[in-house]
Amino acid sequence: MQGGITSSDLATKALEAKCAKVVGQALAGIPLWQLGPESNVGDSKALADVVKSWALPSRLSSTKELLLNAERGGYAVGAFNVYNMEGAEAVVAAAEEENSPAILQIHPSALKQGGIPLVACCVSAAEQANVPITVHFDHGTSKQELVEALDLVSAACYP
Repeated sequence: MQGGITSSDLATKALEAKCAKVVGQALAGIPLWQLGPESNVGDSKALADVVKSWALPSRLSSTKELLLNAERGGYAVGAFNVYNMEGAEAVVAAAEEENSPAILQIHPSALKQGGIPLVACCVSAAEQANVPITVHFDHGTSKQELVEALDLVSAACYP
């Protein structure tokens, strides 16, 4: 007799997916799966919809407003590259602990790897923060990269 059931078992059996890869956690104990193309459960925007539904009403700060306030107040704003949900949560937690605004930066390589889920996690973390947090596309090298980043932000924020 086999004991226990794995996260992949849940996805493949309960959701009738042929392939289920665990790609992270939405919250502790809540796995995120990447299902095979044969799956009819959700689509490429499904994770963004879920993360957005968790967010409080939009309180995403404007980077321009954040930097103008810093200039007027004579203080600096930290900008930190993040590569996953845990990194975004760490930046927000530190900013809240210091009662300081911050910028979540997404590097093109992180954006390529993380896609909509990474953008959605950063936007959600920024919206839920108790201090002003913005999301920034860092070190883009071409117009095409910028357009792709904007498309991902649009898909993550306005599915």
